[in-house]
This record gives sequence, structure tokens and C-alpha cells, in this order.
Amino acid sequence: MEAAGISLEGFKGALGPHWPPHTLREVSMSMSPAYRKGVHNNCRNARIVFDKFHVLAL
Repeated sequence: MEAAGISLEGFKGALGPHWPPHTLREVSMSMSPAYRKGVHNNCRNARIVFDKFHVLAL
């Protein structure tokens, strides 16, 4: 998985002590279907929160 030049391994490294992903409770992101699918598939306990910038851009 790679989005915006960030690999899954890089993402894991950035999360540090919050890895594995099921420990995340919330994820803020754009409304991209690919990001939503990635969070849904990998962060089963996370609530998705869309950031204000992308919501207002609609």
C-alpha cells in the first residue's frame, strides 16, 4: 500500500507505540475511498473522522 509517497512500512514506523493499528481509536483523514478502505481493513477499532478542510471543499 502506498499513498502520497508514504509506504505502509513508513506509516508503521510513524505510528511507533500505536502499532498494531487495532489500537487506534480515531483516524482523521480526507474522504478518499482508498483511505477509508485502508482504515476499515486495517484499523478495525478506529472511528473515521473527516477533516474540516476536505468537508468544506465539497
